[in-house]
Amino acid sequence: RATAAAFGVFLIGLTGTFAAAYGLTSSPQYCTSTCHSMDTPSSSWEQSAHANVSCVRCHEGRPWISAPQAIVLRMHDLSREFGYNDFRDLRVPSRNCLDCHARVLDVSLEARNGDPFTHRQVLDTRTRCNDCHGDQGHEQSRAE
Repeated sequence: RATAAAFGVFLIGLTGTFAAAYGLTSSPQYCTSTCHSMDTPSSSWEQSAHANVSCVRCHEGRPWISAPQAIVLRMHDLSREFGYNDFRDLRVPSRNCLDCHARVLDVSLEARNGDPFTHRQVLDTRTRCNDCHGDQGHEQSRAE
């Protein structure tokens, strides 16, 4: 009985510690001030159309739902700060963009060659939002 109670207290403490750490490392202030490599992304984000959107909202997705993946991403970012760069470049998944921008999926647009298309048709070809829209939140590499 005492073992079960101790285990319960341990789980509550572990959950509380995780929640506090996740919350403290989720703010734009944490992202932009903790890592030396964030100088350029930080300043470009502050000047972008997405300056009112938190870093984790785009890069990790919906809060709490994406928490397990967020832990892996944050460990990846931290390891890069210490010089271990043997990782593929992680980009914002299209599903994170669509959490806010789903209304554009079926809007009819015109390609440069005059052909009509929708974003849904483009995404169905496994093209990602960032493939055309670059690092949208940072305004660094837009497609021509």
